[in-house]
Amino acid sequence: MDELEGMIRSVIMDEESEAAAYYRLASLAEAEDVKRTLLSIAEDSVVHAEVMRGILAALRRIRGMRREFKPAEGSLLEELKAHLSIEILAGAMYDDLKRRADVGSMRAVIEAIEREEKKHERLVRNILERISA
Repeated sequence: MDELEGMIRSVIMDEESEAAAYYRLASLAEAEDVKRTLLSIAEDSVVHAEVMRGILAALRRIRGMRREFKPAEGSLLEELKAHLSIEILAGAMYDDLKRRADVGSMRAVIEAIEREEKKHERLVRNILERISA
């Protein structure tokens, strides 16, 4: 495990600890608004821990993909056309997920991914224009 992976694992443990602590604090609160706020912080911490766990898994997978990268055969133009449709559908799916998410930090993560999908769509369109000309 390198330094970056160690830092991510440390953040995961901190967020899990914070989630447990805020759930406990919420159970001590008598005022409903205070209880809801503390539960919200706990839920955000759970989302943060899981996002970081996903980032750690993605980092490991990307590093493996980079090590194993090799040229492929096929039609870049035809395959990119198919993937443009996939990017458009992904954007719509994330838009729907965003509307259904009921945890603020979860919604923020989904919105960030939705922006990335729109960026992918733009990038693929730009490449298609370039290689089609």
